[in-house]
Amino acid sequence: MRSWALWLSFAAFVTVLARGFLDWAYVLPEFSNMNDVAAVAMSMVGYLAFFALWLWALIAAVQGARRGLVAVLVFNVLAAIGWGLATALFLCPTPCRTVPPVSDIIIWANVFVGAAAAVAVFRELR
Repeated sequence: MRSWALWLSFAAFVTVLARGFLDWAYVLPEFSNMNDVAAVAMSMVGYLAFFALWLWALIAAVQGARRGLVAVLVFNVLAAIGWGLATALFLCPTPCRTVPPVSDIIIWANVFVGAAAAVAVFRELR
C-alpha cells in the first residue's frame, strides 16, 4: 500500500513541476522583469529550494522515514490547495486565459492528484 501513496506523491510532484514550467514561461514574465538578474535569481532559488525539499521528503519516505511521509503529506496538501485550488478559485479561474487548455489541465491535475496523494499518505500515517 505504501507504494501507491509514494507513486501518487511522485505524480503530484510532477504536476507541480509542470506548473512551475508554465509559471516560468508565461506567468512570471507578466509580473517581473525577466532581464533583472536579481529577481530571476531569487525566483529560481525559491523554486529550486521548494523542489529540492520535496525530493528530499520523497526520498526519505521511500527509505521508510516517518518524517519523510509527514513532509510529503504537507507538500501534497500544498499541491492540492496552494498550487491547484487557490489558483483555480482566485488567480486563474477555469477557463484560464494563460495557455488554454494546458493551464487548466495542469491546475486541475494539481488539485486532484495532490488531493489523492494527500489522502493516500494520510492513510499510511494512521
